[in-house]
Amino acid sequence: MSEGETQVEETEEAEPAEGEAEPAEGEAKAEEAPEAGTGDDEDLAWSVATAEAAAANAIDPEAAAELREFVRDALVALGAEVLESEDEAVLELRLPAEGDLPKRLGHAQGAELQLVFSTVDLRPGHELVAPGCHLLHVLESDLEQAGRRVYLAAPGAERLSLKALGLRSSARERWTLSDREALEGYDIYLVARLRYRARERHDEVACVKVELRPGIDPEHGWDAATAFEDPAPALFELEPRARKRVPALALKTALHAGDESLQRYARDRSRELQDGMRETSRKDLSRLHAYYSGQIAEYMRRRKSDLNQLRIEELEEERELRVKELIAQAEVHAEIEPLQLLTVERPLQRARLLRTPAGEEEPTDARWLLFDRVDGSYELDEEDA
Repeated sequence: MSEGETQVEETEEAEPAEGEAEPAEGEAKAEEAPEAGTGDDEDLAWSVATAEAAAANAIDPEAAAELREFVRDALVALGAEVLESEDEAVLELRLPAEGDLPKRLGHAQGAELQLVFSTVDLRPGHELVAPGCHLLHVLESDLEQAGRRVYLAAPGAERLSLKALGLRSSARERWTLSDREALEGYDIYLVARLRYRARERHDEVACVKVELRPGIDPEHGWDAATAFEDPAPALFELEPRARKRVPALALKTALHAGDESLQRYARDRSRELQDGMRETSRKDLSRLHAYYSGQIAEYMRRRKSDLNQLRIEELEEERELRVKELIAQAEVHAEIEPLQLLTVERPLQRARLLRTPAGEEEPTDARWLLFDRVDGSYELDEEDA
């Protein structure tokens, strides 16, 4: 066989046999493609992920700060450890080395997390915490498992006496206490999730403390004072009383007062968010009118025809519909979802404080008082005798 014939045979062997499929384009370039995980691929994937996260998880700075505080406190309560971070926007924690929390969060035991609460701070290696994410679902599940109602009883270390009231009988007057009665007051903490729905969704956890006290005067009903306040850490050292309950009338009074406070707060917060939404909507409306005005002007410049006139009418109707949609999106609707009810029983003592001037046999002043045996504080009624 000649040299030329040999070369022809080698060339024919290199070509695919008849009926044999040629390699796919991706297979032919497999060796030339960069390895997975190169800088270009990571940058592209990172850009796409960031854009998607920014679109789906937009959250304002104030809500992000509140969410950060809630997540930090919840994870610390579940055994996580807060670590120092060079970046103030990043919440670094170490998960506990025991228990099932790391597994439920999708991490190894003792893993270190770098959590951020805004898409602006999102970087490779960070985990975004936003409404609807897996981490928040786990925390909500733990809150439900922990029980929606907890009853604690604070110890009464103080005793009602004239000395505790800072009073002392003298030659000019004599002080006495009568009609003593042991009572209970309650500090009731209502924990609720506030959800604001509009173009964007905002979630917030709020805690309302209701100080529920029996009236100083026995003929008076329950008094309720509310404030947005979290329970003191020392309270959680008290032993729960699973079988104890707040009297029905007292609980109804507390829930009504707490719900009113939450409703007022939600309305005020909704107005704040709505003002921001309307400012954004004004800009969107301006762009919307500019777009449709340009489209309509273009058809009006053309030769008059039934088709052009029909298209102008369609654009006008479409613009009106879009304007209504934008206005509706700026309206904020608040929802309140109760999460937990923490009750702290406080032992009280009610008594009548009598003052008898020198030379008198009967008291000339008589006032009811309510004494708190937990901290020694007391309230006095107005003079009634």
